[in-house]
Order: sequence, then structure tokens, then C-alpha cells
Amino acid sequence: IKDLAGSDNLPPARPRPAQPAPTPCGPPSPAWQARGLAFMETCEAALWSSTGARALTWLRGRGLTDDTIKYYRLGYNQGAKERESCAAWGLPDDSKDNGIWLPRGVIIPWLIGGALWAVHIRQPVGAPKYIFVSGSQVGLFGADNLAGCEIALLTEGEFDCMLADQWVYDKAGGITLGGAQKRLDLATWGVYLLPVRAI
Repeated sequence: IKDLAGSDNLPPARPRPAQPAPTPCGPPSPAWQARGLAFMETCEAALWSSTGARALTWLRGRGLTDDTIKYYRLGYNQGAKERESCAAWGLPDDSKDNGIWLPRGVIIPWLIGGALWAVHIRQPVGAPKYIFVSGSQVGLFGADNLAGCEIALLTEGEFDCMLADQWVYDKAGGITLGGAQKRLDLATWGVYLLPVRAI
């Protein structure tokens, strides 16, 4: 630094502004979770009925076993009613949104620590391919898989995570942010990663 400054008389270091401590986020409201769980259970039952036969075949074709499908409580929304009121989900009514969009597709619930944090829907056709139900709080899918694990296997999406957990659950915990573009809120999810030796 002295060589770069060309002098021994360096200015005093500037004090750094204090950074506010990050605030951990929490799961959606109890009203959202109650409606989300009811939706999840309806879709879960549909997946194992004749209604969801094609979706179940598709999931098995991706390499998921029935035990894994049941463990993650995957379901199928036939999309008979694609919109629900925001109030039904405990969200403020927003007229520009036209309610909560629930398209046809495989549903992937984000159950973490006994709470429903998010519901992700994988559409069979159309764009975008994946839709988070409004009000979802995206976090660390599979965070509960890290209990007792020294290695975390971070994957791009939920299907990779579920497959990893299916095959190496005794060696590593599969986790994902739900996409390559998502960022991790360490104030909330860092506690799950602290005991992990390697990611």
C-alpha cells in the first residue's frame, strides 16, 4: 500500500457503515398453509387415482420410485379450476392478478420442518414450465434431508434433489433452491448447513 501511495503518510482508514443484521424469513401465513395443505392433499389423492395415471407414469419414467413419490407427497392437479380467490389463500385481493393461478400439472410441495413453505407446479405443456403458487416462500427444498448428514448434495431442481435423496440418502442429503437462478437466504437456511462438512 505504501508503494502504491508513494508515501508513508497514508490517510486513516474510513470507518465502514454498520450492516443491519439479516432477518430470517418464515413460512407463509397459517391461512395460506391451511389452503395449501388442503390443495396438496386433493392433488396427492388425484395422483394415485385414475385421474393422475398419466402423471404417475411420467414420474416413474423420470426414475422416481413410488416410495419417493409418497415421501415427498407429490400430487397431480387436473386443472379443472385454474383460479382461486386470493382470500381463500389468506392473501390480499389483487385485482390485476385475477386470483391464484393453479394450472394443470404435477405439484411439488415444499414441506420443511413441519410447515408448508411453497407449492411448485410442473406443467405438462406451456410456458413457463414451472410455476410457484402465489404466496409461496421459496427456501431450501429438502432441508430436512440434511439431518445427521455431513455432505449436502446441492442440485439444480426438485426432481434431481428427489432422485439424489432416493439413491444416496444414507451418504448425503439432497437439497435444492428450486432453480439455478435462485439465491439462498442464509439468515433462515444457514442453520441447516452449519453441521455440513461439504457441499
